[in-house]
Amino acid sequence: MPQISPMNWSILMLFFFWILISIMTLISFENKKFYLPKTIKLTFRKWNW
Repeated sequence: MPQISPMNWSILMLFFFWILISIMTLISFENKKFYLPKTIKLTFRKWNW
């Protein structure tokens, strides 16, 4: 039992981190999709000034 539990714990942690990273990347991509036009407009305004 002690030999199996650390391995299961590590696998569980790895899975949890993978899910967290995937969710974070998804959120970041969504934010980029949402904020890309605004940032482009801001940059164009800066260049116009």
